[in-house]
Amino acid sequence: MDLLERPAAAIRSPVGYLLAAARTLAADAGRRGRRAEALRAGLASASATARQADGALEARAALRALDGLPRGEREALWLNRFDGLGHEEIAARQEVCVRTVQRRIERALAHLAAAAGREAP
Repeated sequence: MDLLERPAAAIRSPVGYLLAAARTLAADAGRRGRRAEALRAGLASASATARQADGALEARAALRALDGLPRGEREALWLNRFDGLGHEEIAARQEVCVRTVQRRIERALAHLAAAAGREAP
């Protein structure tokens, strides 16, 4: 028989009855809290996994777009953005003028932006 279904005359100790009811309510609240926390953790994990998957898809799309660039443009962009070289250093490596390096990087960025469906930076 549930505590709340007991007739008042059947309760020998009102204080004990209230304590038992409070323990039951606290246990129920604890279970609900743990379930809610597990649900929040699961949702956070799923959200993080979705962001990682989106990032991986974007990275793959960027790599495909890079593959579609002419070698000089791809190399100029890579040396500038990933290796941190300046236009003068790239020009010396590629044996072209600085303006050519600038145009190659601009074209490469425009190509990547178009592949991503955005305007060039």
